[in-house]
Amino acid sequence: MTHAETVPLGEVIAAIERAYPENRLDQLAAAVTHAAHWLWVAERLLERFVARARQARLPWAEIGTRLGVSKQAAQQRFAERSAATAQRAAWQTGADMMPEAPLVTGVPCSNGVAAGPARLVRSVDDFAAVRAGDVIVCRTTDPSWTVLFGIAAAVVTETGGMLCHAAIVAREYGIPAVVAAEGAMDTLANHRMVSVDGTRGHVNAVCAPHRPLNARLVQACTDWQLTILPDGSMQENDHEDASHDRRIVAELASLAKELTPLTTRLTERLTRFSDYDTRFATALTSAADDPEMITGTKPQSAHRVWFELHEDLIATLGIDRASSS
Repeated sequence: MTHAETVPLGEVIAAIERAYPENRLDQLAAAVTHAAHWLWVAERLLERFVARARQARLPWAEIGTRLGVSKQAAQQRFAERSAATAQRAAWQTGADMMPEAPLVTGVPCSNGVAAGPARLVRSVDDFAAVRAGDVIVCRTTDPSWTVLFGIAAAVVTETGGMLCHAAIVAREYGIPAVVAAEGAMDTLANHRMVSVDGTRGHVNAVCAPHRPLNARLVQACTDWQLTILPDGSMQENDHEDASHDRRIVAELASLAKELTPLTTRLTERLTRFSDYDTRFATALTSAADDPEMITGTKPQSAHRVWFELHEDLIATLGIDRASSS
């Protein structure tokens, strides 16, 4: 067969099946998938190393030397990604989150505060589900778990002490850790956004980061719909007081500006949050000709767009609805 000839895909599959009878083909596929995952983990570890090296002002030439490549190769491969990793790391510090009452408490064993989605890991079989920035929640760890510490935002274990594996490795990697957190596996659910305080030993729920803005939005929409009379009663806003309506529109415009950096931070984690700010701003622009675009039932009204954002955050962060407003 010459190089120009092609082989039908069916013949290729049949040849592979003959070479790997019974369950050997499934084993081969599983092995390839497993190898691909660990390659992904290795790539994230490299990104984390480069990001920290750059934060420590290590020159690209030195980074290249440590990686065994040239300065140009290191810079070309990691410059953009190291900046993105640093941005994610800043978001994960929990500085822009609002921690609520502790969900579980334990022994603080690695200082710092970090926020991220909880990831329950019961055994090595769950390693493939761990993503960069996750908070690992498990019963205990051993040396086979060490590779996960390079991509985790924080670690929470149900057992252990200051000298357990999780505590020692977390301190080496510089991530917060809380050990001996009894009931963590039952209390924390996958994907729930939590803040881990490795200095105090607390694992807190975090509220939606738009909570301060949400209260103002609710008030503005209420003022747009209702007017408070001198006797304290309310009636439907007839929009005859132009100055009153202008103040509300100005408040909504201010909220639109503040929504942009929030959307940017959220999009760094989940791309589906990327257009909420532009949709909200577009609705306000359209309201100049169609006032219903503020609180009306149209799919793209400002109120509807904000409501979708609110519901998206509640579901994503696993927040109790009663405490989310």
